[in-house]
Amino acid sequence: MKRIMIIAVVLVLTVACDLEPPQSGAAEEDDAQHLYAVLMYAQHCASCNSLDPTLRAVQGEFEEAITFLRFDMTDEDTKSASKQLAAEYDLEELYREHENRTGYLIVVTEDGEEELLRLSGAHEEAQLRAELEGVLD
Repeated sequence: MKRIMIIAVVLVLTVACDLEPPQSGAAEEDDAQHLYAVLMYAQHCASCNSLDPTLRAVQGEFEEAITFLRFDMTDEDTKSASKQLAAEYDLEELYREHENRTGYLIVVTEDGEEELLRLSGAHEEAQLRAELEGVLD
């Protein structure tokens, strides 16, 4: 019985010694706040139609850190759907503040309280990528 106890203690100590402490980088990543990029959009908006394809081309590179949303102000149905989307993400105040305005992308903190970036008009992919990378730095 004594021999089994000694083996059990040795095994426990061996397993405990093999556990790696968390890396400092992992803790920093967990503390990083997630961001939202919201395109204030309408089908009839020239700026929206210029910005949208460029945004779609680069957003896949940033989807781990940024949630991309579209608040569509084209008509009453799309406004209603966008209002519901804002509620799902706790961005009702942001929606109310920007309702019926279109033609720009706004990047905000997870709580929607702090605006980090606002872009409108035509941007090339490299330019938009650099702006989004700048927000994440």
